Amino acid sequence: MMAAMDDLLRTYTLSLAALLATLAVLKLGSGLLIPLAIAGVIWFLIEALARVIGRAVRAPMWVRTLAATFLMLAALIGVVEIVRENVAGVIESVPDYERRIESALRSIDETVPFSLPNSIPTLLEASNLQAWFRDFAAAFASFLGNMGLVLAFVLFLYISQQTFPERLRRAFSDTSRLRHARRVLNRIQQQVRSYLWAKTLMSLLTAVICGIVLWVAGLNYWLFWALWIFLLNFVPYIGSAMGVLLPTLLALVQFTNPVVIAVVFTLLTITQVTIDNLVEPQVMGKTLNIDPLVVMIALVLWGSLWGMVGVFLAIPLTAIAIFIFYQFPGTRWLAILLSQDGDLEGAMSED
Repeated sequence: MMAAMDDLLRTYTLSLAALLATLAVLKLGSGLLIPLAIAGVIWFLIEALARVIGRAVRAPMWVRTLAATFLMLAALIGVVEIVRENVAGVIESVPDYERRIESALRSIDETVPFSLPNSIPTLLEASNLQAWFRDFAAAFASFLGNMGLVLAFVLFLYISQQTFPERLRRAFSDTSRLRHARRVLNRIQQQVRSYLWAKTLMSLLTAVICGIVLWVAGLNYWLFWALWIFLLNFVPYIGSAMGVLLPTLLALVQFTNPVVIAVVFTLLTITQVTIDNLVEPQVMGKTLNIDPLVVMIALVLWGSLWGMVGVFLAIPLTAIAIFIFYQFPGTRWLAILLSQDGDLEGAMSED
């Protein structure tokens, strides 16, 4: 009895030590791991785009991959240009935004039959929007500094992919184990690729529609905010809400006509709700089987480890972890608890 308890205690202690060691590596090695993770996301998107090109044009895989790579580079260059041309103006406009927000709050306080909480102006002052946007500019500059490393990782991922099947075959001499390893790896790759591609398309559709709304309304730096809506849609639950509230807040401080503000809020809300609840489920289906509470915990955990990049990568990384956990009897229970419905057997048994 005592021996069994000692073994159980030893197992839990080793598991806790392994978890803490993993978190420490992720935190301390973020300078190398973040560019590698970004490169992985870019590579998954290149693969997905190459498959789409293959449905339209019959060409060798290397030609489709090359074309997809050039299209991805063009998209990245476009994002860089949008941020470069707008972020300085946004930072300079923040003090004016803050003054207008304070003025709007005072007007609301004088109009409504009750008083606004005293914490609202204090919270606004403490938020220091200008410093927040300066931090974003610094993070973006750091991203550009690591772009060479990211592209190098993408290149080496492509080179490694060419010889990986042979290395996998040599690693597993047993045929049944080799088939199982291939099935698991293919399933993980398919799940992550499907999620990233479908989510990118849905985020792009949302950003285009919202961008048109903001452009027609005449919101300053509308293209920059459309880009922000695109990025925020990769964050489940919170991102969609921020994609409505932030542009509406800016419309509140820029426009004096309440009708324009109401129209902006209504159209952005309709767009987000329609795409999130009607279009996206039809396109994406059940691409990731993750419990909503786990989603929120993953966002906090990866955000604390890797910052904003961790928030965007939280869901694909968590999905990979769930599928890996499911492969080992000692951690299979954890994978089932992290899933939305506990049904991972069907997914794992698919070829």
